[in-house]
Amino acid sequence: MGFDITKFDQAKIVDRTVEIPVPELAVFFAEDEKPIWKVRQLGALELAIANEAKNVNKNLQELIDKLLSSVPEDKVEALLESLGLTQRKPDTPAPEDYVYRVACLYQGSVEPEIDQVQAVRLALMNGNVFYKLSNKIIQLSGQGAQLGE
Repeated sequence: MGFDITKFDQAKIVDRTVEIPVPELAVFFAEDEKPIWKVRQLGALELAIANEAKNVNKNLQELIDKLLSSVPEDKVEALLESLGLTQRKPDTPAPEDYVYRVACLYQGSVEPEIDQVQAVRLALMNGNVFYKLSNKIIQLSGQGAQLGE
């Protein structure tokens, strides 16, 4: 008895995926397609990237605060608006959970594939869908990949 390292080495690893209905986004799908968003679990490296995004966000916010301290307020507001941050004060970083979920969403989206900017845009457009998708990715990540045939 014991761990079979040979069996472990030979096991095929397959992404754990799920298709999630997103009727709230139906307008962005072709008329003949069901509004489905396919997501997958994240591996350890991707989870580390998502966790690291929280630290990067904090450091970036500190840098922005220093840079903006000498910029007129109207220009600061224009910059924040262009970044989609008008609801937040310049000296307030995005919550760590939000930053983590953005990273999870853009890395765990299979169909459609999206980038970080599109993940943020989705969060701004429909917070409930953003949380529904990121929750599922986090749940799948906890379950790990599947073993293939």
